[in-house]
Amino acid sequence: MRRPCLLLDWAEFYARAVRNRSAPAGIAPPCEDYDHAMNAWLILLAAGLLEIAWATGLRFTDGFARLVPTVVVLAIALLSFYLLAVAMRTIPMGTAYAVWSGIGATGVAILGILWFKEPASLVRLAFIAMIVAGIIGLKWSAGNH
Repeated sequence: MRRPCLLLDWAEFYARAVRNRSAPAGIAPPCEDYDHAMNAWLILLAAGLLEIAWATGLRFTDGFARLVPTVVVLAIALLSFYLLAVAMRTIPMGTAYAVWSGIGATGVAILGILWFKEPASLVRLAFIAMIVAGIIGLKWSAGNH
């Protein structure tokens, strides 16, 4: 019995296929892709985490006046957008975008509280919790996507 595919299985398979120019269309890696949608959700999670990174990194660009932080932030943002677009191949656009922005908003708000000493009032934490509840609700409501 073949084991389930992981995102890395597919990445390694396609990298090898491109490198060797040997994989005909329709050939899959040596695992069972039992849940293609799960890979899309993992890709969307990675995109959301990268959104947290680039949005937090904006603070260090000094309004895009500092070259190195600006280049790093733009590279991370491009990768985040790319992964979002890849996830949208499987997950409905509205759901994917809402989850991506929710992960980013939640993460940036929490980092602001923890690292940048932004206020952590009970009301603010309650609204952050509502964003998380919305993300969970969108995931559940997406069905098989």
